[in-house]
This record gives sequence, structure tokens and C-alpha cells, in this order.
Amino acid sequence: MEPYDHIIYVVLKMLSYADSRQIVEGEQISIVLGSQFVLSFQERPGDVFDPIRQRIRTQDSRIRRNGADYLLYRLLDTVVDNYFVILERLGERIEDLETELAP
Repeated sequence: MEPYDHIIYVVLKMLSYADSRQIVEGEQISIVLGSQFVLSFQERPGDVFDPIRQRIRTQDSRIRRNGADYLLYRLLDTVVDNYFVILERLGERIEDLETELAP
């Protein structure tokens, strides 16, 4: 996170699990927070932000009622929550491998 005069610039890693190849992929997410706006930049299409986009489209959603800082919080929280989904998938994969290796 880098604070500037009137904005905050945040960079983080968003992870996803590619089921077809059974690997964890990462991409960089850049987010710019201003007093009345949030801009996000991604390397690839498709992500975990679809539920947030849907809430933004809903007229009386909490995200729309709160400020840009709350939206930034929700974006960061969603990325971190998805880390736990990745951990679960990796745990399942480890269990599968242990089963294959068991005598």
C-alpha cells in the first residue's frame, strides 16, 4: 500500500486454482482508492469479484450505501477469503495423493 496526496494505491496477489491443470495461479491486482472512487486493474479476465459487482448493481446494497473505502475493504476481503478456498482445494488434492500412495 502506498499513500499519495489524495489517493491510496494498493497492490496484491489474487490466487485462483486451475482445476484442469491442478495448479495455483496468481495474478497481480492494483487498486486505486480516491475519496469518491475505486479503480481496479487486473491481468486477466474472470475473478472472485462477481458477487461484489452484483451487489453494486443492486440499488439499495450496503456497498452502494457506504463509501469508496468500504468498497476497497470488500475487494480486499474477497481476495483474502478466496485464499481459504485455495487452501481447501490444495488440502483435498493432498488427501487424494495420500490415498493414491497408501499401500
